[in-house]
Amino acid sequence: MIEDVHLLCRRDDISILSSLEKFLSWAKSEGYKIVVVTNQTVVSRGLLSYKEMNELNQFILDSVESLAGKKLFDGLYICPHHPEATLKDYRIDCECRKPKPGMLLKAAKELNLDLSKSFFIGDRLSDVIAGNLAGVRTILLEGKFSESTLIKSSLKIEEKDKLPWKRASSFVEIIKTLEAL
Repeated sequence: MIEDVHLLCRRDDISILSSLEKFLSWAKSEGYKIVVVTNQTVVSRGLLSYKEMNELNQFILDSVESLAGKKLFDGLYICPHHPEATLKDYRIDCECRKPKPGMLLKAAKELNLDLSKSFFIGDRLSDVIAGNLAGVRTILLEGKFSESTLIKSSLKIEEKDKLPWKRASSFVEIIKTLEAL
C-alpha cells in the first residue's frame, strides 16, 4: 500500500503507492472485501507503542480512503510480534506473524471470507507463503523486497509455498489480471 520504509515510525515518511486508490476502488466496486494484513516490528523493537502504531496504520487507511473519496477497508489485522524482539513481551514465534497464515485465517473467520475465492496481494515472500498456506490465490507485487529473506520461524515451508499464483509490477496490471478471470 505504501513505499516500504524500513521501520516506519513517522507520518512524514508515508508515500502511498501509485494507482493504489484506483485498484482498491475497482476491487470494492467488484464486491471484494478489502483487508489489510501487516507485520509491525516497530512495536516489538520498542520504537512505537502499540497505540502509536495503530494510529499510524489508521492514518494510512484514512489517507487512502481520502484519495479514493470513499470507505474502502473492511478490516485491519496487525502482528506486533517478532521471535527476536527487543521487548520481551513481543518476543514470540506466534501464529499471526507472516509467513504464518494466522492473520488471514482470523480475518476469514471474523469477516466471513471464502479464502478459495479470495486474493492476497503482497510485496514480500512472507506474504506469498502466508497466502498460499491459507488457501488464497497470491499475487506478488514486485519491488525491492520481493525476494527478501524470511525471519527465523518454526514454520515448515515447502518450495511450492514460495510460488505466487501471479506476479505483477503495478496495481493496474493486477486489475487487468483479475478482470480477465
